[in-house]
Amino acid sequence: MALSEPRRDPENAEHRFLQSYFSQSEGRVLDIGCGDGRLTWSLAGNARHVVGTDLKMQELRMAQKALMEADSKKLCFAAAQGESLPFTKETFSQAIFSWSF
Repeated sequence: MALSEPRRDPENAEHRFLQSYFSQSEGRVLDIGCGDGRLTWSLAGNARHVVGTDLKMQELRMAQKALMEADSKKLCFAAAQGESLPFTKETFSQAIFSWSF
């Protein structure tokens, strides 16, 4: 489920490229700087669980709203800074940091 149209990527090349790395992930994936969750949702198709983090509360609210509407148990979103993640005991098999600044 994509929340917004691909920005500057009309051929969907970013999604195809990421799927080549994340298509085999059966573990937990961390999306740092997830924004509205555009990529987080696409990664959830093959992962056991995906966590999206961002500092932009307005975009996180959009991601959280879509999550509640979809009632997905594979995803969650949290406000967090990439340098100081709030996951003390959790581990992730893969992480992505894309289009974040």
